[in-house]
Amino acid sequence: MLNPTDHTYQGILSGLRRRSVTTILAEEKYINKAHFREGFTDLGTNVHCLLHAYNKRLKFKAPDLYLRYLKPWQQFLAHLNAEVIDSEVEIEEPILGYGGQLDTLLRVPGHGVGLLDVKVSQCGYIPAHDFQTEGYRAGLLWHPVYKGLKVDWRGGIILGPDCEMPRLINHDRIQGVERIWQAICIVNADKHRHKIEMEKITAEEGWL
Repeated sequence: MLNPTDHTYQGILSGLRRRSVTTILAEEKYINKAHFREGFTDLGTNVHCLLHAYNKRLKFKAPDLYLRYLKPWQQFLAHLNAEVIDSEVEIEEPILGYGGQLDTLLRVPGHGVGLLDVKVSQCGYIPAHDFQTEGYRAGLLWHPVYKGLKVDWRGGIILGPDCEMPRLINHDRIQGVERIWQAICIVNADKHRHKIEMEKITAEEGWL
């Protein structure tokens, strides 16, 4: 479960507080959240909620501001003849110690199962997105329902309002992405352990 105040997750396996995939990438300077314009976070959250309701065949009502993003998503799925397996799937990787929520799992005829990230507020290809979907793929290996699901490819789309067709961006461009992502997580965890120790020492010194 997401804690929106600090963007941490309660691990679905352990119940422990976990840093998110995007928080780790931001702390390690792979992405800069300061570049996100005010209001875009809420826009992205609401669009994702809309797409999830559509994917799950739920009844929904939404303002035109968000409905403008639905048709491009429908056209994208129809173009690929894709079947949505699930969306907004929470994951936890208990060894590397992070949590997150992937956008979409879908099956495409002739191409197998894909793990897709949907961006609303960013443009173009950003290498950090490779690490983001790799983090989700690794966490999915522990998922109680989908741990046996083989992910054949990872990718992303930039979903714009009223666009004709979102472009699928390949997220398999970085050689050795699995090992690099593991290293990023380990370095980040070490920094947090060091910070905790320093805070403890400082507190004890102040008390003395």
